[in-house]
Amino acid sequence: MATKLMVLENDPFKRMSMVAAMRKLGYEVVADAADAEAALALAESTKPNLAILDLEANSGSLGADFPQRLRALLPSLSIVLMTSDSSSSSARKPSTSALPGAAIMTSVSQDRLSNLIYADGSDAA
Repeated sequence: MATKLMVLENDPFKRMSMVAAMRKLGYEVVADAADAEAALALAESTKPNLAILDLEANSGSLGADFPQRLRALLPSLSIVLMTSDSSSSSARKPSTSALPGAAIMTSVSQDRLSNLIYADGSDAA
C-alpha cells in the first residue's frame, strides 16, 4: 500500500512538480493545497500519512504553529518541512525538537531529491 501524501506549496508550478515527482516515486498524493487553511481541511478529510509543507506558504510565512496544529489533527502524521532558507538561524523555522518525527528540507536537500527523482533521465509525468 502506497503512503498517502499531502503537499502544501503556495507556488502552483512548484506544487504541480512536487505532486508529479512524488507520484513518480510511488506515493499516493491524496491532497495538495496552496495555503494552511485549505491544507487543514484536506488533511481532515483525506487522512494522509505524510505531509510535505512549504514554510513559505500562506503569503510569505506558514507560521511556526501550523505543523503542531496539523499534528494535533493527525497525531501519527510524518512531516517534512521545506524551506529555501538553508541557514539554521531562521526565525520562521519551527523547531523539530518541538515536533517529533519532523524533518526540515532546505534548498540543498531539495536539489538532492530532484537529482534522485530524475536520475534515470525520464520526465516526472
